[in-house]
Amino acid sequence: ARIAFIMAVYDKILTVRRLQSVGEVVNFLSSDSSRIIESIRFGWWLILAPLSLFALMGILCSYIGAYALIGMLVLFLQMPIQLFVGSKIGAVRERAVALTDERVMIMNDILSSIKTVKLYCWEDSFADQVASIRAREGAELSTTATIKYLNVAISFFSPTLATMLSLSIYFGAGKHEVNSYLVFTVASLFNASSAPLACLPMAIANIAQGFIGMSRLQSLMCQDDLRDTRILNMSRDPLVRVKDATFTFDYDPETEGTLGGADDHDSVSLASNGLEDGNSGFSLQRVNLTIDRPGKLVA
Repeated sequence: ARIAFIMAVYDKILTVRRLQSVGEVVNFLSSDSSRIIESIRFGWWLILAPLSLFALMGILCSYIGAYALIGMLVLFLQMPIQLFVGSKIGAVRERAVALTDERVMIMNDILSSIKTVKLYCWEDSFADQVASIRAREGAELSTTATIKYLNVAISFFSPTLATMLSLSIYFGAGKHEVNSYLVFTVASLFNASSAPLACLPMAIANIAQGFIGMSRLQSLMCQDDLRDTRILNMSRDPLVRVKDATFTFDYDPETEGTLGGADDHDSVSLASNGLEDGNSGFSLQRVNLTIDRPGKLVA
């Protein structure tokens, strides 16, 4: 799927009317395409994770009754938080991609005009400019990573908190005795919810980044293509046809005895029978020529 996606982008780049820079092409083929593939790879967890949590909730209710709803409430309360964090990741990632495009564009201009840069000693100026953009880009990427791993930490901490609350209230009510079998069973079921809860923020973050990459690639795919200006002659008529033609050129045998000059040892002598009666020129008569295969060399 990744190779097919990259080939589709590559074919579009070959026919697009205008591109800003080579760096933009690199981002299309590497960064944006990878984000879209990752969003497709992890996006299905956005549907599977809630279904898994509902199934676990039903099993937990069969063991500890309505007390399981307290723990599940904790798990479900983190979903709006994860959705909010996912939207923040998308916004920060969009700013980081814009800075990446700017940095790659400047680097492409520097490398394409490196002789001029060295001639006028502009290395320090361009180095400071690239370093400034890189620092801002690094700050945005660091913010993205911090928010992403904070979201993952919340998803791993939530099952433990849900287990503690559910069992504490269940045994604290005084109606049930502490049972190790029940404790470990409930704890394992709540821990089983960590897998969908861990994949859910990843799915949200990847989908948010995939939408950004999709919007950028959509702007590329919607651009006008170059018109094909080639003219193909699909008719079966001959391209060139010469029939019963005569070609002549002036030649005076009294002043020029040979072709190529008198000092040329490889000269060709002209026989008198090659001249028409009453004419002093060399001629080719009754020439017939037909060229009917386009794209072929005819000698």
